[in-house]
Amino acid sequence: MGINYKRKLFHASFGTFLLILSYYVDFKYFKLFLFFLFLGMCIFELLRLKLEKYLPMKFFWKPLLKADESKRLTDAWFYLLGINFSVFFVSTLGFRLILSVLSYADPVAAILGHHFGKTRPFGNKSIEGSFFFFLASLIIGLILLKSFSLKLIFFCLLASAIEFFTKRDNLWLPVGLTIFWKSFRVI
Repeated sequence: MGINYKRKLFHASFGTFLLILSYYVDFKYFKLFLFFLFLGMCIFELLRLKLEKYLPMKFFWKPLLKADESKRLTDAWFYLLGINFSVFFVSTLGFRLILSVLSYADPVAAILGHHFGKTRPFGNKSIEGSFFFFLASLIIGLILLKSFSLKLIFFCLLASAIEFFTKRDNLWLPVGLTIFWKSFRVI
């Protein structure tokens, strides 16, 4: 199975858009924006699953779907659900870290894991891809937190484990990392 580079580029680009927006919009309005974005995505998913032939701009969104997403909720819906969970429970910095890990480390792991991954004990995810995920998460954490700590290492290890062992990592990464952030006060 090949990798959908358009999908990975959209994943990182949309995350970048949200990250930049989080710096320029008052955070309470940003939370509101994310909530309404999720509601809009719920409506879109409902229409896509029930009345797809009436939806416009198929040339834009259809190439971003996985083959098995034609009859189920998309990973984009789980992505928005996950970040909506995070934005309401962690600090602004915590949210930016979780969003960045989800938006950048996930595509890095998928692309590098696809090209360099040899060991795939569970389905399509490789140990090498998870290692790249860990490294990307650590770099992101160092850039955003501007410090190195044991908690950051555990944060990145947990993120890598969630990414490796779950199918819905777009949901479980934000949820798991939010719980870790709240429980262990990463900074």
